[in-house]
Amino acid sequence: MIKVLKTDLFRLIKSKAFYVYPIFILVIVILGNILAAYVKEMEEETDTQGGLTVTVYEEGTETDIVNADIEIKTGKAVTDSEKEKLTVKISTVEFFGNYFNGEILLFLGIVLVIFCTCETRFGFVKNAAGSVSDRGFMPLSKMIIGIVITVIYILEYAAIYASVQLITALISGNKIEYEALPVGDGPKFVEFLLITALVYIAFIAMTTALHELTHNRALGIVLAFVFSTTLLEQLLEGLMSLLQRFLGVFEGVEIKKYMLMTNVYDGYLSENYHPGTTIVLSLVYIAVFTFLAVFISKKKEIR
Repeated sequence: MIKVLKTDLFRLIKSKAFYVYPIFILVIVILGNILAAYVKEMEEETDTQGGLTVTVYEEGTETDIVNADIEIKTGKAVTDSEKEKLTVKISTVEFFGNYFNGEILLFLGIVLVIFCTCETRFGFVKNAAGSVSDRGFMPLSKMIIGIVITVIYILEYAAIYASVQLITALISGNKIEYEALPVGDGPKFVEFLLITALVYIAFIAMTTALHELTHNRALGIVLAFVFSTTLLEQLLEGLMSLLQRFLGVFEGVEIKKYMLMTNVYDGYLSENYHPGTTIVLSLVYIAVFTFLAVFISKKKEIR
């Protein structure tokens, strides 16, 4: 198992696809800060250019003739003291921004699928299968690699986000303000982090099992896309609504309660968040798909 894992880690480091995510995030965060600064500047210009037009009429004339238009500026200019109060904000939630909105999951799925299918495309799987004592170790190693990718991507996003915010503060001369979680939300947030981690592991197990079954890169990437974007869950929700409306079946069933990514995207403060159900479903998915991946790996013919 250790040999297989070391070899897979080496292959991961050599994989070009593994390095696409941090480059993408760096560009997105920088563009986001530039856009936010531009919007803020436009709002300040709008505040200082607001006006009110007053029409003055000459008294005693037969017709109301407009003599003058007086424009009164109502905007409020930003003083130097107020500029000093402007801050660049860094929050705890933003450190995990892409962890909760699916971007990490999307890149994780794509990179993991490419990583897994490379072994069959370049014949590595034949050598690996012949050198391990139990072929069941191979899908388990891939699942561990998926967890490693997730942790690295989370840390990379947090580092890039913090670095760009600090550089923005230095360039603009503004102060940095750290927004902590509201009092009492700490335990809920940590619980949400761990539950989301279970959802990610369930996705990794699903992706690995699908690879062991099909060895199809296109199908794996499509799965990563439809799952991370909640497209699959939206289709299931629509199908459930049709069944309830036209056939009268499954009435009263709250399908969103059983959707893993919908629970994650809604957040731990949402009414639609069901932690208990999400934990149970995640553990079931992890157990079932891990078993399938190991079973298929042991029984399939190596090609």
